[in-house]
Amino acid sequence: MPLVSGHGLQTDDGCDDQMTSRSTDLKKYLQLTLIGYKLSNVEEGLFTKSDPFYEIFNLDDRSKAVYRSNVVRNNLSPIWEQANLNLAKICGGDLTQLMLIKVYDWEKDGEHDLIGVSTKLVNNSFIPRLH
Repeated sequence: MPLVSGHGLQTDDGCDDQMTSRSTDLKKYLQLTLIGYKLSNVEEGLFTKSDPFYEIFNLDDRSKAVYRSNVVRNNLSPIWEQANLNLAKICGGDLTQLMLIKVYDWEKDGEHDLIGVSTKLVNNSFIPRLH
């Protein structure tokens, strides 16, 4: 599953990223658009494709996602809606921290299937790791 990120790095985790940050009066946010490219099809059945979505976790507290994307139905190269992420929730405002991104196949019963996992430096440097 090749990937070309916004910085021209080649990795194989299947998520392209375009990131910018913006500030408001009191809070800092990260604007994030993730694009999947040739994701693994973990859906069973000959004529079905995965329904991917992703969750972002603060690495200091992996027990609860700080963001969950929209589900893109029946698509192995999804373009998810832009997310406006509060930096305090993702990394405590420390842009040198890693965030964890997990991509799942949505299932009606709530038992979503993991497609892939990657980490990303909040400061826009991509770390190509799969776990």
